Amino acid sequence: MTTLLAEYSALPQSFSFAPADPAALVSQTIQIAQNESDLVQQLNIIGHGSKSGVEIGSHFVELSNFDDYDKQFQKLRQVLSGESFVFIRGCVVGQNEKLMVRFAKAFSVSVYAGTSAESALLPFNTGDYVVAYPGGGVYATKRP
Repeated sequence: MTTLLAEYSALPQSFSFAPADPAALVSQTIQIAQNESDLVQQLNIIGHGSKSGVEIGSHFVELSNFDDYDKQFQKLRQVLSGESFVFIRGCVVGQNEKLMVRFAKAFSVSVYAGTSAESALLPFNTGDYVVAYPGGGVYATKRP
């Protein structure tokens, strides 16, 4: 199973789509935000995860190839604000603090992920959650 969907929230509206790859995640999110004349408050990325990375569409994003996606992810900054955050809902992605910081720096917002098995259908993780900040800090936290 590939990435199930990306959820974009601009309260009171939510949008869901299944991006083919990270570039589609970025372009579709930007397009929806521009169509709605609003900023993204919460972006959920739901896909298979492991300690090494997360699947976005047909691509597996991890530290070894993050540079291939970094500039694309940075484009999302135009539709994110200081109050926005990204929630990566892939199993155990939160165990990789270096990857979490790379995502946070690329998006320039806080990034949340779970440290254990994540349910793609129900809103829970069997472990703990962490939040990474663009400045490099990673801390234990509650589910966003």
